[in-house]
Amino acid sequence: MLQKIEKVIAARIIGTIFEHKTYIVGGYVRDQLMGKNSEDMDIVVELKNGGIKLANFLFEHGISTSPVVFDKFGTSQIEIKDHKIELVMTRKEFYRTKNRKPIVQFADLKEDVYRRDFTINSLLKDIVSGEIIDLTQKGVSDINNKIIRTTHDSDSIFKDDPLRMLRAIRFSIQLAFEIEKETYVSIQKNAEELEHISQERKRDELIKILINDKPETGIKLLIESDLMEYIIPELSKLCQDRSSDGLLHTFKMLSNVNDDIILRLASLLVDIKKTAKIVLKRLKIPNKIIKTIVLLLDNLDVFEQYSAELKYLDRKTIIRYILDYNDNLEYLLQFIHAHNLSQSKNSKLEHQIPMLQKRIEKIENKYKINMLPINGNDIILHYGIKEGKKVGKLLRDAKEIWLEHPDWDKDKILRNLTLRRQHER
Repeated sequence: MLQKIEKVIAARIIGTIFEHKTYIVGGYVRDQLMGKNSEDMDIVVELKNGGIKLANFLFEHGISTSPVVFDKFGTSQIEIKDHKIELVMTRKEFYRTKNRKPIVQFADLKEDVYRRDFTINSLLKDIVSGEIIDLTQKGVSDINNKIIRTTHDSDSIFKDDPLRMLRAIRFSIQLAFEIEKETYVSIQKNAEELEHISQERKRDELIKILINDKPETGIKLLIESDLMEYIIPELSKLCQDRSSDGLLHTFKMLSNVNDDIILRLASLLVDIKKTAKIVLKRLKIPNKIIKTIVLLLDNLDVFEQYSAELKYLDRKTIIRYILDYNDNLEYLLQFIHAHNLSQSKNSKLEHQIPMLQKRIEKIENKYKINMLPINGNDIILHYGIKEGKKVGKLLRDAKEIWLEHPDWDKDKILRNLTLRRQHER
C-alpha cells in the first residue's frame, strides 16, 4: 500500500516546486533495500517549511487528510488511505545541555542527513525519480555488511540524544546487525547520559527490545554495554554478583516465553522479583500490567508441590485454581511452563503444564467454572440473617461444597449447606 501512496505523491508533485526536493528517508528506504515491507513512511522536503507546505499541498489536492502541524519543528502529519505519514523540512538541530528538545533551523539535505542517528537510517529516495541517495557513502554498504554505525562522530550523536544508544541495541537485534566497534565503544563511554532521558522513553525502547525474536540477546547487550545500569540497575547488580547465576535463568526464561510483553517483563524480572514492583513503577508501567506481573512472580512455584505427573492434584483443587487466578490463569500456566523448561535436564518438568492444561480444558468443558453460583445476598435471604462474619463463614462453606460438586446450582448448594449445619449441631 505504501508503494502505491509513494506513486500517488510522486505523480502529483511533478512540475511543482516539490519535484526533486522531496525524499523518502529512514527505515522505509532501508527496508526496501533489504527486501522488506515497511509500515512507516517519513518524507523530508528540501525547502524552508517544506514539510508543512507539501502537507498543505497534498490536502488541497484531495490526496490526504488535513495536516496536523507542529510549527516549532517544521513538521506535519497527514493520513493517506489510513496510513500516517510525517513530513518535515530538511533541518539542523541544536541541543541545550540536559535538554532533549532541540532548537530547529532549516538546513540543506547534507546537514539533515548528518543529524540523523545511523548510516542505515540516513538513506534518501527521490520520490519522483526513485534514485537512492547515500550522502554518508556508508549507508548502502553498512546494510549489505550488516553494520550499525553512526552517521558521524558517535560521542556527539549520543550526547545530542542518548536514547540513540538504546536504538542501536534495538536495531542490532531487530535486524541481526553488528554494532561497529567505535560506535559500541562510544555507547559504553556515554552510557551515563541515559540519566538525562525520561523513564517513559527508556521504557518504550526497552519494550521494543523485549518483544523482538531474540530478547535475551538484547538484554545481554544492554548489560554488556553498561546501559542497563541506567534502566534497571537491579539487573546490573545481579550480574555483578559472581556467585549468582540468576541471569542465566533470566535469559532462558526470556527465550522460552512468547512475545507478549507481560510474559517478557515478568521473565526479565524473575530473579529480582523482590524489587519487581519498584522497577515497574519506576518505568511507568500501567498499574494493571504491574498487578499481573507481580501475581506471576509471586506464584511461580505454585505447582512445585505436585509431581511431574500431577498425581496429587485433584479436581477440586484445579477448580480452585481456575477461580482464584481467573483471567490470569493462562498467563500463569505459560510462565510456569517457561520456568520448568528453564531448569536443568534432571529438574525439567516439561510435561507438567501441558498435562494440567488438558485437565483444565476437560473440567471447563464439563462444568461452567466462571464464578460461584451463590453470593452473600443469597445467604442473607435464605437464612434471614444480617451482614457480618457469619455470612462470610457460610459463603466459604458454600464455596467448598461447590468445589466438590461444580455441577450443582444455587438451590442445591443451599440445601446441602443447611443439612451440613444441622449435622454439625
